[in-house]
Amino acid sequence: GGGLGGGGIVNIMPLAPTVASGAEVAFRLLCPGSRTGSVIGRGGDVIRQLRAETSAKIKVLDPVAGADERVVVITCAEDGVSPLSPAQMALFRIYSCIAEAGGGGGGGGHAGDTGDGGAASGGGGPSPFRLLVPAQQIGCLLGKGGSVIKSMRDETGAQIRILPKEQLPLCALEGDELVEIGGAPALACSAAIRAVSTRLRMHQPRNPAGASGAGGAGSVGAGA
Repeated sequence: GGGLGGGGIVNIMPLAPTVASGAEVAFRLLCPGSRTGSVIGRGGDVIRQLRAETSAKIKVLDPVAGADERVVVITCAEDGVSPLSPAQMALFRIYSCIAEAGGGGGGGGHAGDTGDGGAASGGGGPSPFRLLVPAQQIGCLLGKGGSVIKSMRDETGAQIRILPKEQLPLCALEGDELVEIGGAPALACSAAIRAVSTRLRMHQPRNPAGASGAGGAGSVGAGA
């Protein structure tokens, strides 16, 4: 048991998801340009440590003209048994780097603040966590009539939203959707990241974006 979110989250996702051994899992998260230094570190020391500690491949893509955020691509090969994949562990660690850099690591607010309608960036928690997701994966987060995303919101206390196409950043790929998690303290957001990433892990597209197509910009050193 244990983990980030308490017993309720197990209702939305099995503890050990069925993922084929050797399958590649890829996540693409957005890092505010002003905080990439917190993820990369001086001379690349932070990102090297993250890679060593999680065993995931982590790449910060070069900036895209006009985009305020940079894409961080996280990939790993599945072992088929771990409750959390190395890529998920890397997601949590990078989320912590971004949240702490924004000064919102502790997170005030109330666990029950799930209010609909307001922007996820409002409230007492850290900056929203933003993830680019291929359109063919979005159904696994929504569920029939939105039932899955509603369950994840209720269980974690965080706002989980799929934003309109016009809010996609310039660094997104064609066919991407933008998922935003926020409006809650860091612990609730972490639980929501776990729930969302577990569902995405179980429903990976055939050719994960970022593993090949989005990876062309290469690794980044110390500069941000």
